[in-house]
Amino acid sequence: MNEIEAGFLGLAVGDALGVPVEFSSRAQLDAHPVDGMFGNGTYRKPAGTWSDDTSLSLALADSLAHGEVDYADIMAKFISWYQDSAYTTDGQRFDIGTTTFAAFQRFLQGAEPTQSGGPADSDNGNGSLMRILPITFYLRARNGKILTDEGVDIIHNLSALTHRHPRSQVACVTYCNIAHHVLEDSTLLEAVQNGIAEVEEYYADKPTFFKELSKFKYFRKDELNNPAFPSLERDDVRSSGYVVDTLDAALWCLLHHEGYHDTVLAAVNLGGDTDTKGAICGALAGLYYQTRKVDESTMIPQLWLDEIVNKEAIMDICERFSASLPNG
Repeated sequence: MNEIEAGFLGLAVGDALGVPVEFSSRAQLDAHPVDGMFGNGTYRKPAGTWSDDTSLSLALADSLAHGEVDYADIMAKFISWYQDSAYTTDGQRFDIGTTTFAAFQRFLQGAEPTQSGGPADSDNGNGSLMRILPITFYLRARNGKILTDEGVDIIHNLSALTHRHPRSQVACVTYCNIAHHVLEDSTLLEAVQNGIAEVEEYYADKPTFFKELSKFKYFRKDELNNPAFPSLERDDVRSSGYVVDTLDAALWCLLHHEGYHDTVLAAVNLGGDTDTKGAICGALAGLYYQTRKVDESTMIPQLWLDEIVNKEAIMDICERFSASLPNG
């Protein structure tokens, strides 16, 4: 399994684990925690069904597989998911965020792709963060890193397709840079610390973006300078679909648990926007544990992989995307 497959399967499994309990409260899940794949639930879908998180990530990768970043083509593929249920498990789209829906309406009414996303403070849901992973592989293959001016501009623009506020753009850049370090560094703690430190340095002379960093718990100096980093407790981690809460929650789960199984279940069982937390945390956990293969018990459980619906569609896009990259 190459790194693209590890990331996508980690994302899809986390997504599918969270789909049946989306909108469940933390108290409900504390009483009846998710411990594996199951069906029905919130959307009455079969076990192993993935949602918009995986679908829109696949749409982005499918566009990037043409060898360039074409924002109009990316939006066209997003719209094919929205209108025609492309990139789904069973030809039936479900679950779309309000900010993403509004962005698609603006695009369909003639807005330029990178002007379609909402720019307001209230437009900072996690809908661009949940689908941003593929650009990490694209930029790594071409530049060997994420934080070039061109790379950051691309990530900002990809977020702006649906979420144009600097806070969402910063979250996407941070996530991609941490994902890069997950594949480069020895430990997850090093990956998060180094990924965050580089983002902070990059934005230091860009005040519009730099001021947004303090919104995220893992950028706060008392956390970053604490030898026991990070010191957050579960009660400090919020469960909403706000982009700040989502990234904070994913990093907390990644750093406070061992192995893919425990890490992703921790994310889902926080409650709230369970599929997206499962997806973005699952992608990072998949990248780390699948590519290192230190211990089979830390990898994505084979049972969960076997239960993913329409896994062939995921693997097909991963294969084409991988082949399109330099040295792919």
